[in-house]
Amino acid sequence: MTQKERETKIAALPAEYLYEMRRILGGEYQAFLAEYGRPARRGLRVNTLKISPDEFEKSGRFSVKNAGLAEDGFLLESPAEACAKHPYHAAGLYYMQEPSALLPIALAQIEPGMLALDMCAAPGGKSGAIAARLRGEGLLIANEIVPSRAKTLASNLERLGVTNSAVTSAKPDAVAEAFGPIFDLVLVDAPCSGEGMFRKDPGSALEWSVEHVRSCAERQCLIMDSAAQCVRGGGELIYSTCTFSTEENEGVIEKFLRSHPDFEAEEMRRLYPHTSLGEGHFAARLRRRSGGARRPDELKLKPTREAEFARFMVEAFQSAPELEPFTLKDGRVILLKSPLPDGLSR
Repeated sequence: MTQKERETKIAALPAEYLYEMRRILGGEYQAFLAEYGRPARRGLRVNTLKISPDEFEKSGRFSVKNAGLAEDGFLLESPAEACAKHPYHAAGLYYMQEPSALLPIALAQIEPGMLALDMCAAPGGKSGAIAARLRGEGLLIANEIVPSRAKTLASNLERLGVTNSAVTSAKPDAVAEAFGPIFDLVLVDAPCSGEGMFRKDPGSALEWSVEHVRSCAERQCLIMDSAAQCVRGGGELIYSTCTFSTEENEGVIEKFLRSHPDFEAEEMRRLYPHTSLGEGHFAARLRRRSGGARRPDELKLKPTREAEFARFMVEAFQSAPELEPFTLKDGRVILLKSPLPDGLSR
């Protein structure tokens, strides 16, 4: 990219956005602009449910280097298009993911066996990363309000080999009403003005406006109010965006803490294109200090006893999985390691 092309690219950005970035960055502003004029960074997350980061690197299929946030997050030095079309991708060995997007997962203190909720989960990158850290133990509820995007989310989790998740499609307040404070971890990767995507997708800058930023911040506050109702006492709430706006980041956290005194901020981090191997991200980890842990009621399901299913298991498996089969209302059979929360029935 020539200097003139860089200048043209920067000149196309909204003037009010550039003014705000100068205010936020101060002396780092010129470094930010210089980096913005370079090509966008692309990356992937190795799916540790199927392959280790070390095994993936040793395969030699792609040129990658660790992005510095987590052992499974890599910066691509090979063409991204080749990775997205490779059979390894179809097999779920990795998920195409902007390198700095793993920041909220890096801040989260995820342990196997946790009950986790991803409130705004599509297309599934962060849900997949949570599931990888659960290692098949516990349960992940991955929610997406838009039905068509929820289908994409379910498809991606299936491709990644996630077996301990349930995909829902509901508004955040409905999720809060259905489940209540049962989750050890709640992630809100909030819909935002997407300023961190301007370099990757210049067209998104055309949709930016001060009014849009304010509208996003208002919606983010409402989502956080619902998310708070789902966190058990002692549990953590992770908030993240791919934007740089103070109003949508620290501003949302400040408003949230004022109205939810039972939560405290443990850590907040910002990444920019000129300070990290990625397009930039914001994340905060909040902890609920008070409140009990409500034990979720179990979803009542009909055990599967059909002879046809038993024959299928014998024909399909050399040794049957140690999972309990249940029949859903639509006739499908699911295999469960542990009970599901009753909130899924609402």
